[in-house]
Amino acid sequence: MSWAVILFGPSGDVNSAAADQNHHHLPVIRLFASQLPWPDIRDYESATAPLWHIALAIPARLGASDVLLRLLTALSGGILVLVVAMGARRFSLGQATALMALPLALNPYVLYSSMWITTDVPALTVVALAMLSCYASRRWSGIPLAIAVAIRQTSVWALPALAVLSAQRSRERGGTAKAVLLSQALALLPAVVMLGLLAFQWQGLMPPRYRNIHDRGLNLATPAFSLAMVAVWGVPLLACAWSELARLSRAAVVAAGAVGLTLALSVPTSVNFDAGRWSGPIWTIADQLPVILERSLLITVLAPIGAISLLMLVSRAIQAGQGLAGVTLGLGVIGMIAVNSVNTQCWERYADPPLLLLLPWLASAGIPGSSIRSRTQLVRGVVILSIAQLLMSATMIAVPIARGVVIPQN
Repeated sequence: MSWAVILFGPSGDVNSAAADQNHHHLPVIRLFASQLPWPDIRDYESATAPLWHIALAIPARLGASDVLLRLLTALSGGILVLVVAMGARRFSLGQATALMALPLALNPYVLYSSMWITTDVPALTVVALAMLSCYASRRWSGIPLAIAVAIRQTSVWALPALAVLSAQRSRERGGTAKAVLLSQALALLPAVVMLGLLAFQWQGLMPPRYRNIHDRGLNLATPAFSLAMVAVWGVPLLACAWSELARLSRAAVVAAGAVGLTLALSVPTSVNFDAGRWSGPIWTIADQLPVILERSLLITVLAPIGAISLLMLVSRAIQAGQGLAGVTLGLGVIGMIAVNSVNTQCWERYADPPLLLLLPWLASAGIPGSSIRSRTQLVRGVVILSIAQLLMSATMIAVPIARGVVIPQN
């Protein structure tokens, strides 16, 4: 699909991804191509880290066309889908492995970043590889995470998960306390050092010219919004598990719901362009539903459901004997929420792809190997989730391309 749009689709700013490519990423690639071998990364026309731009600047310097550069970006999207499928196999889902990658493959933001040049998908691909390598007890898992940070600095959301995962893997190998600390250092330091080097170059968390957009302060609506997205994409994956809610500690369920509700009520969650609360289908729907004292009814309802859903997904993984996966993937979700909260803009595109990586893995880890019924029900949930992604992509990508008009979706 991505290659067809690249080769035969319209040119120009047919959507926001094409506009980002044409007015931000491609100019940076061309600039870096002219500056090779020492591109100036202190300030440039992108809010994200420069490694993907530098990587594409090399073929651009050799004469590669924009179409070829887009095809290389599409390749990263294909690799991401393959990695998600590999992760599901790692969690013993068997023949349903390929299906677990389908929601991510059909997500409009993943397709955007595979059809036009952005940094979202390349960075997420390398993060996924870092996590899988750590699950496989590879000592060098910190290197791919550092690469991901060099592509998109927000990739540091995976650090807490890798810290726990690397420490546990070291303990399983019989490592001493010193060996555990060394393992954690190898997993964490490369990414931390990379972020530090970038911050030193920029004198901040992003190139200076974008701070007024993305670095004007925390967006405190992001935690509630992100939990709402966990509900939207997590509930279908729990289609086979809601009867198990009674098995959980009532106090834990109440606490999770209370956290979600508190996050949704403690700050404004209504659509507000100036406050960064906009962009994406959920914000569009929220804008059509009642708002009370600047609190969106949709976000207020969904946030506690999302918190309980995350609790259930982690709990099911633990019960299925995949406790390490459950805890670390749950930490991945929490880390993603925390890092995205630093961004002034709370856009759905920042939440969807990471959640569609982590939640299917979590759901896979929660299916006992012998439970054919649970596996079948999970597959049904994945199919429902995939249909929802397909409908979103048709609305956000196919229709604008067919009409040749711009629909502003960041």
